[in-house]
Amino acid sequence: MKSRGLDIPDLRRSLDAMTPNELAAIIPLYERQLACAVTAKNVEKSLRVARILVELGGRRVSHLNQTAREQNSRIPSKR
Repeated sequence: MKSRGLDIPDLRRSLDAMTPNELAAIIPLYERQLACAVTAKNVEKSLRVARILVELGGRRVSHLNQTAREQNSRIPSKR
């Protein structure tokens, strides 16, 4: 079966409702779940948890980039 992006039901909606601090707080939880799945050689669970981690990481990076842009726009230009 070929996967099309996120096939985890309602994941995007759930993540959209979370604050950046909440996203950062749950990343270690999913890292532990991934480690357990890999240790147990559960390939399907490993892939699903890895997808969630990729989505969480992407959202966290997007938020950090947006925050940096907002802070840079507040700094007056020295020109």
